Amino acid sequence: MIMPHSSNGSHRRIAIKEPQSTTGHAETTTERVEAALTDMQDVVRVKSTEFIRQYPGASLLLAAAVGGVLGWLIKRRG
Repeated sequence: MIMPHSSNGSHRRIAIKEPQSTTGHAETTTERVEAALTDMQDVVRVKSTEFIRQYPGASLLLAAAVGGVLGWLIKRRG
């Protein structure tokens, strides 16, 4: 859809055109983003599992600390 523009002569007229085919580009971009997020999720899962197996005490302490902070924030908010 091309919109008509008016000008008083002191400014140039800029034609606004609709993009030709953005749906195909958007789908490929969405697929690439989804694939990248899936890859990152897999990396985080592998690294966290490895950390838990190597340092079970530290991971338990970390989980307790994060749970305590979240509980404190929820209690403080309510």
